[in-house]
Amino acid sequence: MENTITIRNAQVNGALANFSGRPRGPKDREGDRHFIIRLDPELARTLEDEGWAVKWTKPRIDNPDYEPYPYLKVKINYNLRKKPSVYMVTRNNKVLLDESTIDQLEGCYFEKVDVTISRIYYRNYDQWSIVLNIGFFTIEPNELYEEYFGPKEPVFDDEDDIPFN
Repeated sequence: MENTITIRNAQVNGALANFSGRPRGPKDREGDRHFIIRLDPELARTLEDEGWAVKWTKPRIDNPDYEPYPYLKVKINYNLRKKPSVYMVTRNNKVLLDESTIDQLEGCYFEKVDVTISRIYYRNYDQWSIVLNIGFFTIEPNELYEEYFGPKEPVFDDEDDIPFN
């Protein structure tokens, strides 16, 4: 039974994630950070067979065409001995985030997400949790991002302006 897996091109909805750790509902506690990975049904069944805590969305009464889908809730826990490594990736930059900066991912749209996750057993609660080991969250660029942060070429009017010439 594998306790660590890597998921490439994970389907993560930034709007449903809580990278800041601020409570959003009655069950949330201050400092609890997590995100949801939507799973392919085949992978979900394999993980369920191996004992992973796969959850399924509930059917919707208001939408008979809605098909429930499987997902994993992944915790980002900075209280473990081995802290998670979380990288925010843009077209021309990769930044390692820590507990004080991870909230920069809050509300972002992701072009690509690659993660390695583990399941750990909490004896005090008699339950398994899924935690992030390492994650690369590539931000989906837009035209403003490209304008302000895209690659810049130095502009020189003539050869005299070129440094070290």
